[in-house]
This record gives sequence, C-alpha cells and structure tokens, in this order.
Amino acid sequence: MKNLKKVIDHENKLAEYFKGPQINIKALTDEDAQRLFGRLDSNLSPESLYQDGERSAAQAVKYQTLYIAAIKELQDMGFKYNDRFLSYYP
Repeated sequence: MKNLKKVIDHENKLAEYFKGPQINIKALTDEDAQRLFGRLDSNLSPESLYQDGERSAAQAVKYQTLYIAAIKELQDMGFKYNDRFLSYYP
C-alpha cells in the first residue's frame, strides 16, 4: 500500500490547505475510495501527467506508474473502480 499511502498523503495535504476532509488510510470508506479513484483517473489524463508540457516524459511515466499502482491497491482492498470515470486507467 505504499503507492496508495503516497497518494493519500498528498491528498490530505491539499485537503488541509483547502480545509477539506482528511482520508484515513486505515479506515477507508467507499466514499473515500471513489473520491480517490476519481482523482487518480483525472491525474492519468495526458494533460495532468505532462502538466501541459512542463513535465518530462520520464517524470510523467513515474507519476503514471504511481497512480496505476494506487488504483490497483484500492482494488486489492475490495473497492470497485466506478465506470462513470473517463477511464484513463488502462
């Protein structure tokens, strides 16, 4: 769950800054998982991966690998990837 932890830590930093809810990795709800799936799916878009051309291909691949691994870790925990997402996930 190291990839998922990295993603959740980042999401919690953003949530802290914007006064949003924190995600507890030890007590994930389906609502939390769906929010993470949605964020991860969005992060897998080419625009996001490459930061509109500001990120190198190597960096983009690094983030893509992280996001895909985090999705798989959520699935391994029993959460289902909702088909309503745009599905940049392979």
